[in-house]
Amino acid sequence: MQHSADYGKEMRATLDWTDPDMLRELLRLRLLTGLGEQNRSPKFEQIWPRLCVSHYKGEETSAYIIERSLMRPRNVIKIFSHAKGFAANLNHQKIDESDLEKGVAAYSQDLLAELNHELTDVL
Repeated sequence: MQHSADYGKEMRATLDWTDPDMLRELLRLRLLTGLGEQNRSPKFEQIWPRLCVSHYKGEETSAYIIERSLMRPRNVIKIFSHAKGFAANLNHQKIDESDLEKGVAAYSQDLLAELNHELTDVL
């Protein structure tokens, strides 16, 4: 990679966030857009219970997702999307505990595949 023509010329962007509330706000805005809500004022606490169970193994579910996302916005969206996909395919009214488990497992598999691609590129 050091020998590529553009090495060091690209602008770097921080992909890791440090504030879980910022990630929750990102998720809130994405959910409002996905739900087609014109009103941008509903709080996260008003939207989330319509889409997901409140707790998983004693932990609040949005915190559970954010913690496992490595504090990366794209990963929060990926985990939620996987869990939502399992809920939809299993005809659940909202994301339940089993959907979260399966969503995190699918996300973990994605991470391993991405890591494999990166290591292959480096080699």
